[in-house]
Amino acid sequence: AERASAPLRLGGGSRAEGAARASLIDALTETAAGVLSDLLEAGRPVRLPLAGGRSAELSGQESSRLPHMLAALAREPFSQPADFVRTLLLAARRLQRTGSAVVLSSRLTPAVADALIAFSRMGPRTRFILVSSGGATGEQLQLLKLLESSGVETELAGA
Repeated sequence: AERASAPLRLGGGSRAEGAARASLIDALTETAAGVLSDLLEAGRPVRLPLAGGRSAELSGQESSRLPHMLAALAREPFSQPADFVRTLLLAARRLQRTGSAVVLSSRLTPAVADALIAFSRMGPRTRFILVSSGGATGEQLQLLKLLESSGVETELAGA
C-alpha cells in the first residue's frame, strides 16, 4: 500500500475543508487497512512505506503483523508532502519481477500515471486505487482508462 501523494496540511482552511480532509484521510486509511488485512490473511508479503514524521517501511507476511501495521497507519500524520513518483519508482526496484503492488493515492496526475505505467512495466502486477472525496475529474477518468489500457488494474474509492 502506498500513501497519499498530495500534501494534506494540518490547520488553516475552513471547517468544510477540514471535514473534507478528514474524510479523505479516513477513506485512505480504511482502504489501506482492508488491503493490508486481505494480503496478510492470505500469507502474502507486505511492505507499507510511511512518510510521516520520519520515513519508515513496515513489512511482514503473517497476520500477526496486522495490528502493528494498523497502529502505524493510524499514527501517520498525513502532513508531509511525499514525492510520490520517486517513492513508487524506488519501490519497483525492491520488488521481484513476479511480485505485485497495490498503490493508493488521493491524487492522479499525468506524471503519476506515467510513473505507474513505468512501474508496472518493470515487472510487478500493479493495482492503483484512487481515493477521492468528490468522484474523479474528467482528466482523472481519462488517466484511469490509460492505466487500464496499459495493464494497470484500477479502482475508484470514495471518501
